[in-house]
Amino acid sequence: MALRIIGWVWALPLTILSSFLFIFLYLTKQFEKVYLDDYAIICKLKLGSKFARKALIKRGFYGFSFGNFVFICCTDPEVFEKNVTHEKCHCKQQMIYGILFPILWFLESVRIFIFEKDKHSYYDNFFEVEARMVAGQRVKIPKEDCENDRWIFW
Repeated sequence: MALRIIGWVWALPLTILSSFLFIFLYLTKQFEKVYLDDYAIICKLKLGSKFARKALIKRGFYGFSFGNFVFICCTDPEVFEKNVTHEKCHCKQQMIYGILFPILWFLESVRIFIFEKDKHSYYDNFFEVEARMVAGQRVKIPKEDCENDRWIFW
């Protein structure tokens, strides 16, 4: 219990930042459902919401986490649960690394892009591999299933 409290406190700066997004999305009625799942606040976005379309669906993502908030949109219940588990793993990672998590995640992607030319900056990122493993998702993504570009941020 003490470790969980320390984790919440350590991730608190990120959670506070993401609470601004939460408030905006709440006020603009873009949530289908919001609930607490263990240590994460799950925010299921409406599929037709502007944020879900522009920030997630258009880019091929189901969700993301920041601090202890998980923002997710998906209609398939099995895919939804796996993605919630994936994003909750990122919440745990943020409870371990705190404010350093986004920096470490980004630096891992940069390291892969610069030094490992045969790998993808997102699919081979240590934090993403761990989250996919925990969620029971495919861990090794074949090159032919990756986008042509190795850098996720283009």
